[in-house]
Amino acid sequence: MNAWMTRLLTAGLVFGLLAAPAGAAPTVKDEGHFFSDVAKEQANKVIAEIEHDFKKDVFIEAYTKVPPEKAERWQRDRKDAGSRGRFFKEWAEERFKSHGTNGILVLLYREAAKSYFVEVVVGPNTLKKDFLEEDAKALQHNIRKEFDNQDYNNALTNAVTFIHTQMEANQKKIKQPDVARPSESGPVIHGPVEREQHGGGGIMDFLGGSICWIIAAVAVVWIVVALIRAFTGAGRQMGGQMYGGGGGGGDGPGYGPGDGGGGGGDFGGGGGDFGGGGDY
Repeated sequence: MNAWMTRLLTAGLVFGLLAAPAGAAPTVKDEGHFFSDVAKEQANKVIAEIEHDFKKDVFIEAYTKVPPEKAERWQRDRKDAGSRGRFFKEWAEERFKSHGTNGILVLLYREAAKSYFVEVVVGPNTLKKDFLEEDAKALQHNIRKEFDNQDYNNALTNAVTFIHTQMEANQKKIKQPDVARPSESGPVIHGPVEREQHGGGGIMDFLGGSICWIIAAVAVVWIVVALIRAFTGAGRQMGGQMYGGGGGGGDGPGYGPGDGGGGGGDFGGGGGDFGGGGDY
């Protein structure tokens, strides 16, 4: 009997734990009466969505008076800008720790229309990827801008909307892999080079080719004339063997290995300045 009772009690306890509703999302704490009920309702709805979508808490706390235990220090610190900054920073961090907050706390303080302070605290885990440092700075700037215009309701609703938007955007960000990034120091690859940049093309090719053809033509004419004179006996009339024989050692065949010959001159076919073995 006792065993059965123990089992029933255990089962009932487990069932109760499973059936218990999850902890409620935070709601706006407006001790300074900054906001309308409609604005707070809208903000609380977005805060609940943030808790559901990102598992992050967002606390908005608004005051017109500092806590009694801080009143004396506040009277002292309020006279100096640096001291005021430290005062609200420490106060906001204390409020953050008191909630065990896994997310964001926004502390708002106002004594008069142009006398207010905005402090944003972001938890270290949230700061890593969900709501970045630049997001926190932008949030603080946006709230201050709305407070300057005394538009407190918009300051509230726009603040929680901004938090939701940035968390959603940060979760969608994908870091580009290093291998896909263009190199900034890779090898220089040159494009095609126009032929006119080198010595082998353009007007010089034309001139070189023309001169070679002229020299070749002169050589052929000379050889033909020499052969005719050899067969007609003109060489003997000029005296001796100086121009005779059709291929001896005289001036007749002298243009073969000279300036315009086939292989060794400036315009030759193999190794000259404009020959076939240059840039191209």
